Amino acid sequence: MVCCAGAAVVAWSRWPTGSQSPIQAKQLGSVAADNAAPLEIRERAILNLVQTEPATGKERLREILKSANSVEIKAVTISALTEASDLQSVPQFIDLMSDPSEMIRGRANMGVKYILGRDFGFAPDGPLDARNRIIASIRQDYERMKRNPHPKYR
Repeated sequence: MVCCAGAAVVAWSRWPTGSQSPIQAKQLGSVAADNAAPLEIRERAILNLVQTEPATGKERLREILKSANSVEIKAVTISALTEASDLQSVPQFIDLMSDPSEMIRGRANMGVKYILGRDFGFAPDGPLDARNRIIASIRQDYERMKRNPHPKYR
């Protein structure tokens, strides 16, 4: 694993910007998921993954988000999926609004607001019972939106 992380550092400076081949996108996905890779390299790979392969990149990021142990990796993955307006990530974001980390709750809230286009008044540092009520309301709103999605998600 350390060898792969070292190779990632060297290879990172050689990755071109813009359109990349599927092999390069696969490398980004591998680096993003590699717990042995340095945090900064993983973060950069995560942020670039959606740009290289929009469909498969989002899917890979959802997997990384599900298995991430690091608050930093969760946060940057949420940001990348939010920037990509990934409607399929909303259920994960809603679940993460109950995360022990206030930073993750806030980042997940940011993603939900951006993707659903509505501020639900969720306060990541608010009382637990108030957060839970708002989360239940968000789940209902998301289910309604799935039945009649905004044109950009069709």
